[in-house]
Amino acid sequence: MESSKKELKELREKVSQLQADLADRETSLLDLKEKASSLASSTLKKDNRLKSLEIGLEQKREECVKLENQLKKAQSAAAESLASTELSERISCLEQEVTRHREDAGKAQSEVERLLEILREMENEKNDKEKKIHELESLASRQMKDQSEEGVN
Repeated sequence: MESSKKELKELREKVSQLQADLADRETSLLDLKEKASSLASSTLKKDNRLKSLEIGLEQKREECVKLENQLKKAQSAAAESLASTELSERISCLEQEVTRHREDAGKAQSEVERLLEILREMENEKNDKEKKIHELESLASRQMKDQSEEGVN
């Protein structure tokens, strides 16, 4: 009996020790479950945050593409405006040049008309002088004829 008591006592100590081990393991299991739950919650929060950041990043990319397109349009408009300004300046210069050439052409036409008038006057004077010369030659010729007739008589 004594050995049975001893065995029983040992068994009780073993059971007691196993129950303490079980309690420790249950506590550890609860701690691990709590940690797992906390990690799962943290992971979920991080996943949500990551999704949120990915969505934000995609929105920023789209905004960037829109801004790049607006920039290209603005640059194109600026280039067209510059070209238009340069073209306007070129047209203005050409208009001034045309005006200057018209003025020069008008002056040249006036000079041509003046010179033609002088030429007409000189032509008239020449004709008048040739007429006078012809008249004088005719007169001289008649006078010579008259003198030669007087000399024959």
